[in-house]
Amino acid sequence: MVSVLLNTESDILDVLQKDGHIGPRKGENADSTKVIPNWKQRVKAGLLLASSFLFVIYQGSLALSATILLVQFMCYKEILTIGYTINNNPRLPKFRMTVWYFFIVWNYTLIGESLGEQFRTVLHKNLLLSVIFDHSRFKGFCLYFAGIVLFVLSLAGKYDIKRFRLLAIVHVILVVITLPTYLLMKCSLEGMVWAVVPLSSVCLNDIFAYVFGKLMGKTPLILVSPNKTWEGFIGGVVGTIFSTIALSSVLCNFKHFICPTEYNEISEVIGINTNCTPSFPFEPNEYNLVPGLSLKFMPFVLDSFYIALFASFIAPFAGFFASGFKRAFNMKDFSNTIPGHGGIIDRFDCQFLMAIFIYVYMSTFLKTSKFKKLYGRVMNLNDRDQLVFYDLLKSFLEEKHLL
Repeated sequence: MVSVLLNTESDILDVLQKDGHIGPRKGENADSTKVIPNWKQRVKAGLLLASSFLFVIYQGSLALSATILLVQFMCYKEILTIGYTINNNPRLPKFRMTVWYFFIVWNYTLIGESLGEQFRTVLHKNLLLSVIFDHSRFKGFCLYFAGIVLFVLSLAGKYDIKRFRLLAIVHVILVVITLPTYLLMKCSLEGMVWAVVPLSSVCLNDIFAYVFGKLMGKTPLILVSPNKTWEGFIGGVVGTIFSTIALSSVLCNFKHFICPTEYNEISEVIGINTNCTPSFPFEPNEYNLVPGLSLKFMPFVLDSFYIALFASFIAPFAGFFASGFKRAFNMKDFSNTIPGHGGIIDRFDCQFLMAIFIYVYMSTFLKTSKFKKLYGRVMNLNDRDQLVFYDLLKSFLEEKHLL
């Protein structure tokens, strides 16, 4: 345990040296520690991330969903690495297979829940996909408890306590990371703007808070994150609100962002239906602000205001939580995957909380009518089931003398 702490301390000193916060150790050549200043690394990495994000959203909702899954995978891997480290890196090859087994089972179940129903027509046309995803909820349930049974049967030896500890960590990760991933994917399939604007608002808040904090920051905000200041926090709030509203006003004019992802039976391709009729949030409405003064804008602009408020006031606390977590284990960053920023989780910790918020917000205030939901379910049935539904409905209406 002492050696682990010493190694951790050594790693932290190395990071501080690279960032320029402390000088070289005794006996080291000062020239060998010269590196690009931290802010330059942050800017370069930030521009690379931003350009990659723009490329992904240009490719469409399926590319965005694939990217979200990739981020989920990398975050899961980073936290698992920490879990192994704090448990003194036990040699548990079978258990390492188990934690990835649970990851695959959870993803399989959530894919079936979130995507299987929406694209049921596609699944029924492909025999292999139909066999895999039919009754995915029940199959996922069986696979999950099969993993629990195998875990119990494998308990033996001095590492049993560590196995239980790591299994608990795995389940926390699955709830905190995997579930929000699929909530965000469901939102993005309704229109990419429902994912792009929330994700962008968190990034914008981080940028404005960093800039204002560096320029004017003097008053510490919270102990677990000593670099955060009130000036940066307030500047982040103001900058995020105005920039998010401006961004949403622009994106609402492009059907690439506001139209849902659907299956085209003619071309047999899943993609954004750019011929869609814009839904209510994207139809201009006139609002009376005060007597004699009215403005005409899309309701989504107002939605983006609430998104910006959450991104400014609540989402940063996911980052503060992550900072407290890292300090509890004497870590500066979750990893060094992104130069100047740290690990994937260091950049996406607030995004998971935002994903939950946007799903709850949409399901609460933007409910689809029961008729549209029923119509959508009927459209997702195969041809045979649609005919059966038609015959049943026709018989029912004839009995009531409505036909």
